[in-house]
Amino acid sequence: MSLEEKLRHTPITPLREDERKTKLADIATSISFSLTIGTALDFYSGLRTLGEVALSRALNGTFAVATSTLYGDWKDYLYRKTKTTEYHSLLRRKTVDWLAFATFGAPTYLPFVGGVKFISLYLSRGKIDGVTVQQTLDVIWNATKTIYAVSPFTGILYGWYNDVVRKLFGAKTSGEKSEQYITTHHTPQQKDALPQKDNYQTPADSTP
Repeated sequence: MSLEEKLRHTPITPLREDERKTKLADIATSISFSLTIGTALDFYSGLRTLGEVALSRALNGTFAVATSTLYGDWKDYLYRKTKTTEYHSLLRRKTVDWLAFATFGAPTYLPFVGGVKFISLYLSRGKIDGVTVQQTLDVIWNATKTIYAVSPFTGILYGWYNDVVRKLFGAKTSGEKSEQYITTHHTPQQKDALPQKDNYQTPADSTP
């Protein structure tokens, strides 16, 4: 039997299916978020022309496809590391969302803004000189201040949006994955110390 036939006849387990849905959801989250919120950030960071913004979104969109699943994995890891589940407080969950963005999303955004500005200046001036370098550094600095100033809003919004998209794709949220991990990797005593569903009222629970 060939490798192709073996793969075709290999059953897809629920775990593999969930991971596939998670990766697809994370990619969809990153691309759609990049085209909306990312465009606004480009303008505020110092990319003034439509050409610069279009180039930034094209490059960032391509990079988003490559890194979106890594971002999702990093967000899942922080939820597991902090033992945060869907039944912890909203403040705690949104803090982890912000932390994921501040330590992964923001740092990966900055090189694109600087790179696009550098390319734009080089094409318009036809040379690389002190002015080109200085203006590129100015844009990177402005982008750094902007991205971290709005990171509480952007990080929380991205985390919430990612959870919504995962649910639409039928995948588990970071909080649900963390709960699953705790259930299978912790002692009964450790699990008992964590919040339980019955102690928290979800929107579905509160419906008359």
